[in-house]
Amino acid sequence: MKNNNKDSVIPIFFAIDNNYVPFLAVALESIQANCSKDYQYEIYILNNGINDEYMEMIKQYEKDNYHINYVDLEKRLKTLKLHVRDYYTTTIYFRLFIADIFPEYDKALYLDADIIVKGDIAELYNFQLEDNLVGAIADDVVSACDEFKNYTMNVLGVPFDQYFNSGILVMNLKKFREEHVFDQFIDLLNKFIFDIAPDQDYLNVICHNHVKYIPAIWNTAPLPNRTYDEENIKLIHYKLTAKPWHYKDIPLSQYFWQYAKKTPFYLQIIDILNNYSLDNIRNDALTEVNLKRKAQEEADLDNTYYQVISRKGK
Repeated sequence: MKNNNKDSVIPIFFAIDNNYVPFLAVALESIQANCSKDYQYEIYILNNGINDEYMEMIKQYEKDNYHINYVDLEKRLKTLKLHVRDYYTTTIYFRLFIADIFPEYDKALYLDADIIVKGDIAELYNFQLEDNLVGAIADDVVSACDEFKNYTMNVLGVPFDQYFNSGILVMNLKKFREEHVFDQFIDLLNKFIFDIAPDQDYLNVICHNHVKYIPAIWNTAPLPNRTYDEENIKLIHYKLTAKPWHYKDIPLSQYFWQYAKKTPFYLQIIDILNNYSLDNIRNDALTEVNLKRKAQEEADLDNTYYQVISRKGK
C-alpha cells in the first residue's frame, strides 16, 4: 500500500532505451538493497519504447514502498528536433522534461542507469538545495583531462572545477518551472550546438552559479590509477566507456557484479561481456581519442558560445 504522506515520497527518474534495461535492473537492485524503509520510492522510467517482457521483468522490483512507473516519451520527441551524436540517443534529454511533465513534484532525483548505489539514496535526496536549480557533483572525468578543461572554460564559460556531471542530479523542479528551464534549453538549442556532452553542457550553461555541490562520494567514476576510499563511496557511476559489462578490468566493477548476479538479466549481461569484440574495443578507444580531440578543436574556435555572449555583454 502506498504511503500518501508527501514528505515521505522520493521520486527517482531514469531515462533509458530498450537496450539499457538490463543495466537499469542492476541499478534498481542496488538501490533497493540499501534503501530506507521510512520512505516511499516512486521510480519513473522515462523511455521511448520498452518491450513487454522487459517491462514485466523490471516490475518484479515492486514492493510496498517501492513502485515502478513507465513513461513513454516517444510522442513528445516527435515535436522536438534534438541533436545527438555517436553512442548518444535522445534519451539523454529526457531529464530536461521532468519538471514540466510532473508538476506534482517540487523535488526529484535523476539518475543515469549505469550506476550502482552503495548508500541509502534517501541521503542524496535529502540534500538541501536552498534556491539552487540542482544539486550535483563536479565531474571528475573533466577534471582529469586538459582538453575537457579547456572546452568547459572556453566554450561554455564554466570553470572546469564547477562543471557538473548530469548523470546524478537532485533537481529543484519547482525552481525549474519558475525559471522556465525547458524553454531556456530550447532557445539555447536553437542557437548553439554543444557537441561534446550535449544535455550535460546545456544544463551546465543554464544552471551555472545555481548549483549546490554535493560530495564526490555520490558520483564516483572508476578511473584508472586512482586509489579509492571504498568504505565511504555512496554511488559508483560507470561513465563513458568504463562499463563492467564490456571490460573485466574496470575499477570498482566488483560492486556491479555483486548486484548483477541478483537480477533476472545476469546471464544476459555475462553474454554481453563475453561477446564484446576487438572491434568494439577499438571503437571505444577511438571514441575517447576523438572526443578529446574534438573538445580541444571546439575550445580553439573564435565563435564559441562563451565568446559570443561575452562580446554581447561588453
